[in-house]
Amino acid sequence: MVDNEQRAEVEAIDSGEVVLSMFSVGRPTLLEEKVAIEICQHIANGLPLRTTAGLVGIHERTISGWVTRGRRELEAQLDGIGDQPELIESLEYSKYSKFFLAIERAHAEAERFAVGVITTSAETTWQAAAWWLERNPRTRDTWRRPTQAQEIHVSGSASDEEKLDSLADRVQAMAKKVQR
Repeated sequence: MVDNEQRAEVEAIDSGEVVLSMFSVGRPTLLEEKVAIEICQHIANGLPLRTTAGLVGIHERTISGWVTRGRRELEAQLDGIGDQPELIESLEYSKYSKFFLAIERAHAEAERFAVGVITTSAETTWQAAAWWLERNPRTRDTWRRPTQAQEIHVSGSASDEEKLDSLADRVQAMAKKVQR
């Protein structure tokens, strides 16, 4: 036997009146402003997504799903405006698009902080500068650590200690250039 509420829903669907109401049938999303802010704070502090998920009590795949949904929605909107960049200001962002943008910013803030620590340390410790040079996308091909199949060639017949000092001087000079 079908109750009156179920009958009304079936009649509305059959007549084509309320198709969108079907989307609100599922479980409400846990993505609320307070949760989004907490997640972004953890990411900005450098925590990985798995740890962040554990701290906020939401499964990692759920958070990843929100980010993916936001990215896709934003990409679809941007594809829709085509060659009219002036329309970007008029876009209405969904909570998922806003969350995606906030997560991207949080990752950028974490990276900025880490690079700041490394470049500050590079002023006194050449290893920090070398580490940064090896991992920076613009310099890593030049400064990457050699694999076992490669060797570092320093010209001349200097001792190993002199070669290392020369290499350290080159790294410090490069670090100073990077900081400018």
